[in-house]
Amino acid sequence: MNFLIQTFNPLFETYINTFTASDETQKPLTYFEFVRNELRKKNIHIFSNETEGTILARFKGEREKCDMTDPLIINNRSSVYDFETHETLLIGPPKSTEFDVFKAAHPIFDGVTVEDFPAGPMINVFNHPTKGWKISTRSYVGGNNTFRSGTKSFRALFEEALLKTTGLTIETFGDKFDKENTFSFVLTHPDYFDVTRYVEPSLVLVEVRDRSNGHVRGDLSGVQAYTDSLGFTIKYPKHHNFGSWEAVEEYIKTQPSQEQGLVFRYQEERTKLRNPEYVRAQKLLGNHTKLIDIFAENLQNQTVNEFLEVFPEKMNEFNHFMEIHRRLVHDTHSFYIAHHTRPVGQKIEFSEIPRPIQTAVWNIHKQYIESGTDRESRRQVKPIVVENYFKNLTSVDLANVLTYWDNYLATLEPVKPKTHQHNGKQHHHHHQQRHRQFQGRNNHRQVAQAPVPVPVPAPTQETPSA
Repeated sequence: MNFLIQTFNPLFETYINTFTASDETQKPLTYFEFVRNELRKKNIHIFSNETEGTILARFKGEREKCDMTDPLIINNRSSVYDFETHETLLIGPPKSTEFDVFKAAHPIFDGVTVEDFPAGPMINVFNHPTKGWKISTRSYVGGNNTFRSGTKSFRALFEEALLKTTGLTIETFGDKFDKENTFSFVLTHPDYFDVTRYVEPSLVLVEVRDRSNGHVRGDLSGVQAYTDSLGFTIKYPKHHNFGSWEAVEEYIKTQPSQEQGLVFRYQEERTKLRNPEYVRAQKLLGNHTKLIDIFAENLQNQTVNEFLEVFPEKMNEFNHFMEIHRRLVHDTHSFYIAHHTRPVGQKIEFSEIPRPIQTAVWNIHKQYIESGTDRESRRQVKPIVVENYFKNLTSVDLANVLTYWDNYLATLEPVKPKTHQHNGKQHHHHHQQRHRQFQGRNNHRQVAQAPVPVPVPAPTQETPSA
């Protein structure tokens, strides 16, 4: 099943044979450029990686606006081809069928298998004819990208899990696994922050495909028996038996928020039914890499309390972000007053305002000028005005400002306690920290930490059943 070769080689040959340059400088497209342009018409983007010797194709379109029966779209959700020969190296799990469509096509469970939907990033493993065993996420061959895993790449996380469950490395994977197959694992790792939290690194093997034709190898029971015989601790999705679709939907309602849902398969076709509580928790996380971005979006959406109920282990970090936000509002207002409303001779220069909040002070004064025709009719700039200014930023812009202000505050000299003896007792006098630009009554004052709601007990950490 060589999609690129079968689909585009004849078209490219025709293009080259019929190409006529409009001027002396125009050259025909390369094969890669020609295929890239054709696939983009179907919302499939391709990325070449000469170092890895691969071309990765990934569908990035909207389901509602695309022909989801097109084999190119179905099989290029995430696929990998040889950079030189264009041979298919990997067909990742294809786009799933809409649940209602699958349900209508299979009113009874004849031939339909039901299994757990393990939560975690998908890692595909395949063999390159000249470069050995490779891994791929949906977006990157090599897995050297990161997402909510700190400084650890997906490759590093996968290597830890692979070593723990099999004793193998990516390079020695072929010692126990057939290079004519491709393998799709769900990576479960405590260092990857997601709705489902895990205690130790592990792998869940969810699919094995024949590399030559891209077809699923079928039931994984034989593969499981083989890996078990080797003493490997690779996990497999737990299977379920249901008598009706109604029973399925009732079961989903009972799942805790850390369980993602169920997967249904019929031959090459598959669909998913997600747990509504998991979806709600996933929405609170958003598609953000950094925790500060997650905080900013939840602050804007007024869902900080809800987030901490689901992710109580992030209480300390959110406490810190809440304090930075409080200080951002307080300090922006203080600098605004110092620059715009102090008597002549006491005002600070605009250049003396810390750079991270200069834009905010400028824009807030612009809003003040536009709020009326003279001083008496204009809206007075109170702290609530500053708070509303930041509230109306996008979550991305707010996260950036919070990051800049956090970094700025970290550069200030910390408060040092002054100690002396009085009546045999030791007293500590804490000097209030002040910004260098402030004098007299505009000293910066530290206040108690902003309150954060008490979380519910942390969810039990479990690994998926094998």
